[in-house]
Amino acid sequence: MDHVTNIKSNDSSPSHLDSGISKAQAEPKDLAWQPSVRYSQEHKDIGNAKEFSWEQAVPKNAFWDDLPYTAARNFLQAFTDADLRIVPINPNSTESKKEKLRFLARYLKKKLIQEEAVSAPSAFSETDYEGWRRVMLGSYTIQRELGDLTGAEDILRLMIDRRKDKSNLSELHTLSDLLMTRGDYNEAEETARKVETWLIEKLGQDSPQALSSKRIIILSLWKQGRSRHAEAQKLLKELQEVVTGMGNGQYAVYQDAERGLMKMLMSQMD
Repeated sequence: MDHVTNIKSNDSSPSHLDSGISKAQAEPKDLAWQPSVRYSQEHKDIGNAKEFSWEQAVPKNAFWDDLPYTAARNFLQAFTDADLRIVPINPNSTESKKEKLRFLARYLKKKLIQEEAVSAPSAFSETDYEGWRRVMLGSYTIQRELGDLTGAEDILRLMIDRRKDKSNLSELHTLSDLLMTRGDYNEAEETARKVETWLIEKLGQDSPQALSSKRIIILSLWKQGRSRHAEAQKLLKELQEVVTGMGNGQYAVYQDAERGLMKMLMSQMD
C-alpha cells in the first residue's frame, strides 16, 4: 500500500452533497502548508469565491488528482488542520482510485470509532454534533463514490434522524439527489421541491445549490413519464434563464460549470 508518508511533505461546480449552510462547513482549511491546491472549479481562479463555505482547498498531487473534488473536500473537512498533517498519504501514490477511496473510508471509520470512545458514555453526535456530522458526510460521500448506495443511504438517513436543527435541509438536499440516482423519482421530486424553496431563501435562486435542486426536480419529472414532460420543460426554461443571468451575480464564477451541467441535463432528456 502507498500510504506511507505525511500528507504535508509534498505536494466542476460545488457539490450538491452539502448546501454550504451548515456550521459543519463553516471553517474550510486553506492548507497553506501545501505547495499547490485546487478548488471546485479545478484550474480556474475563483477569486473571492474561495470564501464560500462549500469551497475547500484540495492538495494537487498524484494521490488527490484523480479523486472527485467533493470526495476530497468532504474528507478533508472532517479533520482539523493539525490532524491532516499526519494523515499517512503518499503524494506520489500509484494506487487506483478505488484503493484510495477505500483508504479514506477506513480512515474516516477509524476517526469515528476513536471519537465515539472519547465521547463515551455519551454519543459522539451528542458531545460534538458538528464534528460528527463532518465525519458522517465524508463517509457518505466516499461510500457513494465506491458505488455502495445502500450503505451511503444508511449513513444519510442517520444524519437526517440526528439533525440538531430540523429546519436545516442540507441532508434532505443530499437525499433528493441520492433518490434520483436510485430511481425513486416521485420521492426525489417531492424532497427536492422542499429543499429548493429553502435554498433560494438562504442562498438565492442562482446559487449552485438551488440550481442543483432545480435540476433534480426537472429530471425527476422527466423520468416520471410523458405526463410530466411539459412541466419539466417549463422548469428547464426557467433554469436556462437563471443560468444565463448568473454572469452579473455573486455566483458568476460558477456560470460555466452550470452551463455544462445544464447541457448534461438536456442530454438526459433526449
